Amino acid sequence: MLADLREDFCDDVLSQFYDQWRLRRGVILRWARAWYLQRGISELPVALRELPPLQSQS
Repeated sequence: MLADLREDFCDDVLSQFYDQWRLRRGVILRWARAWYLQRGISELPVALRELPPLQSQS
């Protein structure tokens, strides 16, 4: 499962960057939580269960 997670993260996120990039921890954790949930995996790692809800920046 972790190999699939790593491969999909590289395809979905890292392949979009060019020479320089920076990712915040929350961005990575939210992507990972969505990855688990899209696959119907409800038993999330602790770090993914404890994420605060997204807030609108309006």
